[in-house]
Amino acid sequence: MVATATEGLWHLNQAAIVASDKL
Repeated sequence: MVATATEGLWHLNQAAIVASDKL
């Protein structure tokens, strides 16, 4: 359960990195 939450946060962080990279 903790791993799922951590993985979710990781994906959100990666999405933020990709989004900021496109800006």
